Amino acid sequence: MVPAPAAGDAAAGKFLKADGTWATAGGGVSAREIVDADPSPFNLAVDTNYIANTTSRTVGLLPSTCALGKIITMTAKGSSGFKITQNEGQQIIFGSSSSTSGTSGYLQSYSAATTVQLMCTTANTIFTVISAIGNGITLA
Repeated sequence: MVPAPAAGDAAAGKFLKADGTWATAGGGVSAREIVDADPSPFNLAVDTNYIANTTSRTVGLLPSTCALGKIITMTAKGSSGFKITQNEGQQIIFGSSSSTSGTSGYLQSYSAATTVQLMCTTANTIFTVISAIGNGITLA
């Protein structure tokens, strides 16, 4: 018989082990929040998966502080895609290309079924695309 999880076990990222007890993932693995992104500009948070599901382009601003190795994921489900904007001194690297440094730089998708995963590769300032799926992804 499988023991019932205690209140909050799922929210705490716990899983059922083979011995029938509940445990938290180890080795630095943490649960990632999933957010239905709002179409108006909003601040992105680390360790979060955003789903842009609107008819207007979803715009998210990179966090001004971000630890090395933290990840942000944005997926366009809606037809207008998404735009990830930057703070002063920040830059996005995608392969051999990079965005304009600072507030005028951004990464943008133009269509649905596009996903971009960014990793902070220099604390607070450099975000590198570590995964990109779909068409119409540009930097400016």
